[in-house]
Amino acid sequence: EEGKEYTAKLRLNELSDQIASEQEKLIEAAKTEITSTPLYVKVRKHGAPDLTLYDLPGITYKKEDLTSKIREIIAKYTAGKSTLILLVIPGNSDFTTSEAISLVRKNEDYKDRTIAIITKIDLGIQQDKKICEKIKNNELGLKFDPIVVRNRTQEELEKKIDIETIKQREM
Repeated sequence: EEGKEYTAKLRLNELSDQIASEQEKLIEAAKTEITSTPLYVKVRKHGAPDLTLYDLPGITYKKEDLTSKIREIIAKYTAGKSTLILLVIPGNSDFTTSEAISLVRKNEDYKDRTIAIITKIDLGIQQDKKICEKIKNNELGLKFDPIVVRNRTQEELEKKIDIETIKQREM
């Protein structure tokens, strides 16, 4: 229920399960697939800076009313002038024309406060040989250079390749 405060001292490794449980309760109470009711999680660590993060839903096309609600939530939380937007875009899609970037572009100053995180770059290179040039040429037009991430492949997971080898491949 909105405005309800719940306090629990949890270990960091228990946090994910607790968040999932609380999300399920919010969805159940809303009687819908998604709710705009925020779930607040305070993590405290001595000496750590204050930071507010919003984990927004990804765009889905299951139902138009659901997609519209997600667009409204994204618009609400990316509108703040002091909000830094981390725009996560898969490299195996045309990130310069993705719906995610088009939603962010609705903010006048988006270029100054958006950092693109381009995932699945290994798949992107397979599909678009010019993806590296698009990134180097800053085709998104953002102030900050994008952060490019290479995810582990299913084969690497199955072969249990160690993280250091994965990091070397990413570099």
